[in-house]
Amino acid sequence: YELAKAVDPYVVSMRRYFHENPELSNQEDKTIERIGQELAGMGIEYEVVPHGGIVAILEGKTPGKGKTVLLRADCDALPVQETKENLAGPRVCCSKVDGVMHACGHDGHMAMVLALAGRVSEVLDKLPRNVLLVFQPAEETTGGAKLVCESGVFEKYRCDRIFGWHLWPDLPAGTIASRPGPLLARSSEVTVTVTGKSSHVAKPHEGRDALFAASAFLYESYRLIELLGRPEEPRLLKFGKLTSGQARNAISDSSLLLGTLRVYSDEMFNAAEAMLRDLANTLERETGCSFTIAFSAGYPP
Repeated sequence: YELAKAVDPYVVSMRRYFHENPELSNQEDKTIERIGQELAGMGIEYEVVPHGGIVAILEGKTPGKGKTVLLRADCDALPVQETKENLAGPRVCCSKVDGVMHACGHDGHMAMVLALAGRVSEVLDKLPRNVLLVFQPAEETTGGAKLVCESGVFEKYRCDRIFGWHLWPDLPAGTIASRPGPLLARSSEVTVTVTGKSSHVAKPHEGRDALFAASAFLYESYRLIELLGRPEEPRLLKFGKLTSGQARNAISDSSLLLGTLRVYSDEMFNAAEAMLRDLANTLERETGCSFTIAFSAGYPP
């Protein structure tokens, strides 16, 4: 606890630097450059992994140091515009980049791992194993974890266990929470395209209403997801965007639904996918519109 208090000013300063200078997925060049500068200032050697972030190895000095524990932080921000004020008043620290914000805590992740790097570098002679620090790009979008895995760093440094973490605003400050088994869900993007036929609203029988079909799909999918599997097994299906239509007096000829499916098992994912495809087939018969559903693979839980 005393050590944590001692490094607190450094954690705060680094977190604020990253928060003020956010970069989107696969664009984290200045972020990685600053991380390298901080590591070099601590006397820690590092390497920039092509398209895979930055890694640093801290080798323990005690016998039996062949194995390595990996500590991971993610680096990218989100395409979110940060407001200058929160409910309490003006923000102490705010993004300086329009339309980009560390809205998911990665600024804090990087600051914590850097602070830990400094502390670990001071006690290498007491470490029973090696420590590998990984600053991973593109967690939010394009699969930066896969790039790091494919770089070969896990095999190169003989990593046998990995720790990553999230900041969790719902927890009281100073607490750590975990549990056995999966903690975070498999998240799969769901894209539903509905194709109908436009007509004037005065002649709806000449059209195929893609807006109505998409709305029916939205309502029924929310109802049916609650009926899948065991009630206690977590699952979530939500759509955040529905685009449809051209004018108030014309039947829509196309709709686009964008959402996410989050589950904790392959069985639940397969059941949800089958349910959504069956629902689409039913609505095709009932509305005359055609449905296309696409799922991104998503990481395992």
